[in-house]
Amino acid sequence: MKKMLALVLAAVMAFSMAACGGSSGSTATSGATSTDSTAADGSATAATGVTVQVGPNPETLDPALNSAIDGANMLITAFEGLLIVDENNQVQPGQAESYEVSNDGLTWTFHLREGLKWSDGTDLDANDFVYTYKRVADPNTAAPYSATAVGMIAGYEEAMNGDPDALQVEAPDPLTFVVHLSYPCTYFDKLAAFATLSPVQQETIEANGDSWATAPETYVSNGPYYMTEWTVGQQIVFSKNPNYKGGWDSSKIVSDTITFLLMEDSTAAYTAYTTGQAQLIKDVPTEEIPSLTKAEDGGDFYVDPIMGTYYLSMNDQVEPFNDVNVRKALNLAIDREYVANQLMQGTYSPAYKLTGPGITDADGSAYMDNSDYDVIPTDYEEAKKQAQEALAEAGYPNGEGFPTITYS
Repeated sequence: MKKMLALVLAAVMAFSMAACGGSSGSTATSGATSTDSTAADGSATAATGVTVQVGPNPETLDPALNSAIDGANMLITAFEGLLIVDENNQVQPGQAESYEVSNDGLTWTFHLREGLKWSDGTDLDANDFVYTYKRVADPNTAAPYSATAVGMIAGYEEAMNGDPDALQVEAPDPLTFVVHLSYPCTYFDKLAAFATLSPVQQETIEANGDSWATAPETYVSNGPYYMTEWTVGQQIVFSKNPNYKGGWDSSKIVSDTITFLLMEDSTAAYTAYTTGQAQLIKDVPTEEIPSLTKAEDGGDFYVDPIMGTYYLSMNDQVEPFNDVNVRKALNLAIDREYVANQLMQGTYSPAYKLTGPGITDADGSAYMDNSDYDVIPTDYEEAKKQAQEALAEAGYPNGEGFPTITYS
């Protein structure tokens, strides 16, 4: 059985979004396991299931509250927004079959598909999106991506001041959802596909409170899969949603079940892969990486890009971090090339700025290019020299008198 080993989340995201096409989807599909089952008419059928590892037990699977990548991978399996992102990273119709934008860029009108359903079989319409967007804006929800997802919508400031109904979203009829922006936002189509803005069922949330997203019995969703099992700390199982109607056609929903192994330890994940328990994992022990055959040479190990930046946070209210030169020295002293290529075995890229490659401005040009944000020299010897100068400026020449720092 062909299996697939993945270090990062891009391939997992592609597969969890209904096993969409491309090499990631097709390879992972061929690694799915099969068991015999019986169809309604009594004939034998082959039920397929795939087991993947994307992270530990999720902190939350409430779309409005999630801010983790592993949680988002599960959310885009169980939910579908107005739009979706396909395997080529292009925005496509989702729960909305079409949309248009006004000439001034301020009004976005989405036309929903007819016959949309929740996983419990009840009707889903534009009013559900009105509730969802206002819930994300409601300060009582405390959505971490509130400003990111809906901050450009007219009435957001009033909503954050305690009046979520002030958010300018409306449903003129059950199949039409209209968003009024405060200012043009060229990427609002991508926000309409963002997991945070996945529709949630008002009745279920009001009846169950925060616990609605903690058990299969109350976890009502609208995506190609719905939750059928959650064994805390072990696994979450999603099954094909018989009531699904949306952007993914049946040819791309190829697995009857997707089982997410809840593992954070990379050694345990790698063991799950090598023993056949999982067909796709995101983590392997760093020390194993040199021995793994690269995918382009016919092996199972893939390194795909994700959009993210790792950085240190320092409390600038306490000594010695309240001195800008101390912070500057510590920043310059990090050998990014060594961390990325030696410690992480080339699975990360050295970051000399907050925004990574691939992030573009509205006109398609690279955002915050190095020449505009040239703070950290790529030459480490030069960086060390500047770090020593900054430390001396802070009153610690050659490190003399500098306190021991514990980094957690």
